[in-house]
Amino acid sequence: MTVRSPGIRGDGGDSLLPTLGHRILCESVSRSSDEHGEAARLPGGFLDKVYRRNPNASFTRFGDEGLIVVPDRTPVQLVVNESGYRVFELLDGTTGVGELARRVGSEYEGASYEQVVADLVEILDDLEAKGAVEVVEAVG
Repeated sequence: MTVRSPGIRGDGGDSLLPTLGHRILCESVSRSSDEHGEAARLPGGFLDKVYRRNPNASFTRFGDEGLIVVPDRTPVQLVVNESGYRVFELLDGTTGVGELARRVGSEYEGASYEQVVADLVEILDDLEAKGAVEVVEAVG
């Protein structure tokens, strides 16, 4: 089975990578600006979570996309764009999501920290559901 996983948002606000044949808009994180800030609307402890790639997964880049193959359970092939591939590449099992968001945000022009965090919620939830990544611990 080949599916598409979400990537990082660009200036237009849409996710740069379609998933399952349609665009993902990160509805899980509200865009309103109140005094509590973006982090108040994230799943509990999300910024402190540490993810790692499934050790059985293989991944490779081809052109502007990447392919992640997860052989566990029912084999899954995930096609990701450049930014989705970069996120997967950075999942080393030692870096918390907050730091990951800062790194990714510094590499992608036009993506605010809040946009990157919102997309990471989608990306990591999707990759975890498909068996490509797993939570190993929380930082701090």
